[in-house]
Amino acid sequence: MKEAGQPNVQLIVYESFMLPYGPARVALLEEAVRLADAQKDLELGFWVRTVLIDAATFSGRTDLAIVAMGWCLAQSDADPEKFPVDELLWKYKWVVQDASGYPDIPAKQVKGLLEDLRKRFTANGSNLQPYHFLRRSIAQGNGDAVEAKAAHADWKRTPADVLSDCLACVTSDAVRYELFCNRFDAAIRLAKPLLDGKQRCATVPHYIFAQLLIPLLKKGRGEEAADLHRRGWRLIQSNIDSFTSPLGDHLKFLTLTGNLDRARRLFEKHAGRGYRAVKGSDRLQFLRAAIVLLAGLEKAEVERVRLREPAAVELESADGRLKVAELLEWTRKQATALAKAFDKRNGNSYHADQIKADARLGRYATELPV
Repeated sequence: MKEAGQPNVQLIVYESFMLPYGPARVALLEEAVRLADAQKDLELGFWVRTVLIDAATFSGRTDLAIVAMGWCLAQSDADPEKFPVDELLWKYKWVVQDASGYPDIPAKQVKGLLEDLRKRFTANGSNLQPYHFLRRSIAQGNGDAVEAKAAHADWKRTPADVLSDCLACVTSDAVRYELFCNRFDAAIRLAKPLLDGKQRCATVPHYIFAQLLIPLLKKGRGEEAADLHRRGWRLIQSNIDSFTSPLGDHLKFLTLTGNLDRARRLFEKHAGRGYRAVKGSDRLQFLRAAIVLLAGLEKAEVERVRLREPAAVELESADGRLKVAELLEWTRKQATALAKAFDKRNGNSYHADQIKADARLGRYATELPV
């Protein structure tokens, strides 16, 4: 119960709605959570955390969303009438998927979260299509082709229900599965509703436009890729904190198409966000792209880059200016260590192999001004 003189937590939450997704919005909601807890108001704390989960998920702070969801689920288990679990299930999907993006979360724990989600969905009367959707997505991120194939088959044979993702997300993830299987032509065909602007949501087609850039180059469809770069960049440029993975794809594309000046400018402006991305899978995607770009700059005999946030890397700099060769070496070490951590958890060499594959992308390089 709020006492006289205590801050109005609801007002703080409503103020957060006026801010775009990003650090400021998340910080305001973290303060709201602290104040709700200080007032010992469980119902208020529950509501504020559900709002925080949304903001954190779309602001690149999925670590905070995971913690907040754990607290909310505990309250729901203790008093399901006061804290209905059906208010959490949709966002629980986000949290379970994001958990796999942290290499320090063991594979056993990720599987446990998936199983917990399955049980809660079943108890709520939902079918398991969202569960199979998540199984496939997580398996792809972990490089587990066998599990991804099995989950894809289960997903296809299970009808949708109210907790299934929107049509845009369904199409986007189906495209992503075809890309994972290296079936580029099928992926591009499936993506047509997204390419034509007929399907979209909060994060679609943001990711898939970026993920199609290199496959289109590999298929010799550079002009289409250039169009997707222009359209895709407009979608993500205002919220790079949430889209560090697509940022990496765009940097790779610009490097391979001879647009080094543009790639360098975008890298210098946004690299800090990529290097300090909280979720390991996002950071690794950015690091891989940074290696491709920095190697291209080194080959072009560019000696230094000037980062807007030089403190994001553990290298000495003068006015934010860093030697390309030193930054390249440091970035490679960071990427190698992170890939090793993921592969150790997953029991394969998928991420290390991806870094090796990046080194062979030069064969698809082509001059394509954008």
